[in-house]
Amino acid sequence: MAETRVLPSGEVYRQMFDAQVQLSLALHDGRSKRAASGGFQLSCDCHGGQEAHPGGLRTRVQTECSVWSEDTTARAQLFSGGLAVQKNHQLMQEISGLPDTVEAELKGSDIIERLKEKKRRDHTEAVVQLHRDLAVISTKYESCLRQQAENTMCQLAQYDATVESLMRKIDSVSDLESFSIQDHLQVWELVSQESANRRECIRKLDENLDKYISERTAVISTLLRKYTQILKKFSYILPCDVHRLMDSEAMMINQAVLSNRRAVAKLTLNLMEDDLQKEALHRLRWEDKLKDWKRIKVLAAVNRFKDFINGPALNDSKDIRDTLDTLHRSQARYNTERITVLQAIKTMTPPNCSQSLITVWYSNLSAVNDKIDCVHIDTMKRLQCYYEQIWQNCLDKVECFKDEVHTYGLPVEEIQDVVDTELLSLVGKCQKQVEEHLEVLDRAFECLAKRAAGLSKLLFKFLRSASLLWEVHTAGLQRREQQLQGQVEELLQSYKQEQLKKDTQLDILLDKLRQESSEDFMKVTLDKIFGILGDLKQGYMTLHKEEIDTVEIYPALVLEELQIYSMAVSRFFGVKEVHCQVSEECKTLYPSLQIDVSGKVIIKKRKQNQVQGRKRLLSAGGSVSPKDGNSVPSPEEDNDCPEVFFDSQNQDSFTSAKGNSYNAMKFVDLSTEDDQEPDIPEVELVRYPAGLFIELLGNVRLAFFDHLEEWYNSVLMNSFDITSAKKVEREAEHALRLHLHQPRARRIEMDIYYVRAAELVFHRDHVDKHCKAVLQSLANYRSEFQDLQVQHHKLTSDFRGLIYGMEDMFNLATKSDVLVNLSSTLQSDLEKHNSAIQASQRQFREKLEQQLEDLRGANAQLLKSIRLFSEGGNFSPKETELYQKRLEKIAKRIDSTEEGVHLDMEQTEYKCLEQAKDVISRFEEKFFYLTVDLKFLEKIQGILTNSQVYIKTEVTNSNTQKKKLSNLLDELEVMAQSCSNPSPDKTVTLEEVLTFTTTLMGDLRKRCFYLDCILDPSLAAQLLDCPLQGPFAVAARPQSHKEEKSIMLEGLLNPSSAGISFIDDVSVGVVKGLLRLSKPKVLPDNQSESLDRASTVVPGGLRHCALMNCVPFTLLSNQCH
Repeated sequence: MAETRVLPSGEVYRQMFDAQVQLSLALHDGRSKRAASGGFQLSCDCHGGQEAHPGGLRTRVQTECSVWSEDTTARAQLFSGGLAVQKNHQLMQEISGLPDTVEAELKGSDIIERLKEKKRRDHTEAVVQLHRDLAVISTKYESCLRQQAENTMCQLAQYDATVESLMRKIDSVSDLESFSIQDHLQVWELVSQESANRRECIRKLDENLDKYISERTAVISTLLRKYTQILKKFSYILPCDVHRLMDSEAMMINQAVLSNRRAVAKLTLNLMEDDLQKEALHRLRWEDKLKDWKRIKVLAAVNRFKDFINGPALNDSKDIRDTLDTLHRSQARYNTERITVLQAIKTMTPPNCSQSLITVWYSNLSAVNDKIDCVHIDTMKRLQCYYEQIWQNCLDKVECFKDEVHTYGLPVEEIQDVVDTELLSLVGKCQKQVEEHLEVLDRAFECLAKRAAGLSKLLFKFLRSASLLWEVHTAGLQRREQQLQGQVEELLQSYKQEQLKKDTQLDILLDKLRQESSEDFMKVTLDKIFGILGDLKQGYMTLHKEEIDTVEIYPALVLEELQIYSMAVSRFFGVKEVHCQVSEECKTLYPSLQIDVSGKVIIKKRKQNQVQGRKRLLSAGGSVSPKDGNSVPSPEEDNDCPEVFFDSQNQDSFTSAKGNSYNAMKFVDLSTEDDQEPDIPEVELVRYPAGLFIELLGNVRLAFFDHLEEWYNSVLMNSFDITSAKKVEREAEHALRLHLHQPRARRIEMDIYYVRAAELVFHRDHVDKHCKAVLQSLANYRSEFQDLQVQHHKLTSDFRGLIYGMEDMFNLATKSDVLVNLSSTLQSDLEKHNSAIQASQRQFREKLEQQLEDLRGANAQLLKSIRLFSEGGNFSPKETELYQKRLEKIAKRIDSTEEGVHLDMEQTEYKCLEQAKDVISRFEEKFFYLTVDLKFLEKIQGILTNSQVYIKTEVTNSNTQKKKLSNLLDELEVMAQSCSNPSPDKTVTLEEVLTFTTTLMGDLRKRCFYLDCILDPSLAAQLLDCPLQGPFAVAARPQSHKEEKSIMLEGLLNPSSAGISFIDDVSVGVVKGLLRLSKPKVLPDNQSESLDRASTVVPGGLRHCALMNCVPFTLLSNQCH
């Protein structure tokens, strides 16, 4: 046991299970070994030691005796001629050898019991001594543990007395104001230090107790290891049982150790809990005294802050007075700048008015308003900033209060509660009064800014609507011009669509003409193309007439737009009269212009032409849509003057520059005051003056009507000039169309018709030449293949002559090695012949494949060049289909030629190879039997040579034995003569004769056993000793000799071929022939009888072989010589 093993109960059971498994495996191995050795070995214990079985020596002696008896019996049976003993006789012999009674040879002694008793006694004493040593160790360490606990209790009592003296020092203080926070904290630090010392003392106690327990555990572990070795040395119980005993002791000791550790942990926990409870009580006592001291300090700080809030620093400020003076100066300056911007409205009349100018003017006015508003906002920000600075000073005082109170050790929550209830309430009251004043001032500034923005927005809307009248009118004139251009483009678009259809048909016919496959079809298509060109020319004439009719309507469209603009201006400014006068000069220049009684223009022809043009577009599949980029709102959309500017119940009149009088509604003054605006002195300088808006709006109305009267006639004269220019432009375009259309028919005939006819002739000739060339090449390849076949037939004939020329060499061969070498030469000649044929075939095949590949490439290239017009070629679909089919037939012809040549080549190669193999196979078959006969004769000759050597050896041994027997017989004869005729010189007794005779008989029996010529089996039994007794007689039979003999006979009796009897086997016939060739001499009668007797032992078919083994070697030697 190398170390102490404290295992749970599950591990102990696991060790027991593993030990039982090892024991079972050892028993299984022992039984397997005994079964493999034949059952003659005796079993031993699982440990294999002599100590476990004191009778092991006796068992080993019996085993050696049995082996010796078995060897003696086997040798006796070997020399007694036991080959002839039958099975029944062997069984009887085995049964007779069994013992009648079984008795134990030796009786056991009591040495084992005495040794076992001594081991038990030593084992028990060791266990008892172990328990005594464990008790001594426990007594020693318990005294140490008790002493350590008493010392610790004394130290804890001293620490309690020190802490109590510190806490009484705080209770004895009468005036808490003289104490500082550091004094309180210092007292608590001393108390905490004493508590820490107590915990350190408890921790050291726990460490010392744990150290003693660990030391005792180590000593016990050493003791257990020691006694484990002692118990294993006694060997009273098995080592596994020793370990199990020690594990049980260790388990009980571990339980006790764990119990002690739990007790120590519980003691430490109780001491720690007691120390924590004492520390918590001291902490509560110290915190109560600290709270009383903090309450007094906070009350003094609050009184100081109230004195600061009620002081003069917050009620009057120089910065606020300076800010209000700056505000009044800025208001006066910006109000003058705003009146200047409003006076600029007088200049914003046609043709100088536009949305961009109005937007710039409004931006300037808004900028001035924004500046005033910014001054107000900046003033409010400054006032708020100054007041914010005041409040920030108050908050700084609050922060100072917080810092002061924080030094007293109050928590943040309590400090914030005091600030909220005592300090911030005073600051909030003052701040509320200031915010009410600032709110009134801010509301007045905001109302002023809203009113200025509203009036500016109304003026901007008025001017933008007036400017929109002019912009709508100018856009209308542009729209009328674009309408004229659009109508012309509509006509062009409709005729372009018709022309596009014709051009599409023309392109289709041109493509068809370009892709026709015959000249007849080309002529029909050309006639259709000439008809479409005539239709296109007629369409150009009709288009020119409709364009001229459309251009002449433009002056009437301009007059209509002027009338719309005049009505819109009168409606916008609230004027009853509308200016619609056309001068006599305009009527003279354009007499087709029709005006009704009310002064409105009549445009009937234009509308009819427009309707007809739209019908053409619809019939052509087109659609008319106005251009989105040039669309403008109508004069009635979003250009009415706001009603807030007019007083519908009061009328006003004005006169234009040309003396025309107009009646209109009176304007309203919008600069009146708003009742909701606060009346404070800070906004008096930035209000609008009264009557300013009425003056500005009247000037704008008068300027618009003066410009309208001048603009009316000038626009009509301009429209007449545009009409004349458009007519000249249409005439030039019409002449250009006719000029471009005239040469198209000639170009089509020259560039397409004649070119396509030449292409058709070229395509046909090219394909014909290619097909003729491919067919001629295929015919040449066929003739070359026929030449190759003639060459192969010549090679095959030469090879046949070469093989037949080797027949004489095979006939003259006398050894099998020569024949084998000649056979291998045949195979090498065959391989050379096959290689030559295959090489020529491969060369021709590669050449043919290359040439055919070139033909395929040329055919594929031509086929690839035949492409449709859509694919970039110049072949028609019919041409493509015709030529592709023809070229595909050529490709199939190439493939069929290649397949036929390859097939013929394979057949030719196969035929040549088969002819060569047939020649070789017939030649090898012819000489195969000759090779087999030579090999068989060589093997028989070798066997006979070995047999002669073995026979000579056995003859020598037999002659030596015979000579020895002859000498013994001569000596016996001499002894018999000496016994019958005794002489004084040499005396021979009867006992010596009998002894010599016994020796001689033994040698004679050995001679007979050697020759295997004993006829009476009972004589062989006399050589054996008395029958064996016990279990060894059963194992003494010559089983191995019987098995060897049976195996030998079975091997000889097996025929060499299946289905043939042993007598008819070829090998038996060969042996018989060899025996007849040996020419044996005539044997004496006694030797013949011996041969006959010996032959009866061998089965019928092996009679001759048995004679060779059983005849005396002297006779066999004479026969061989």
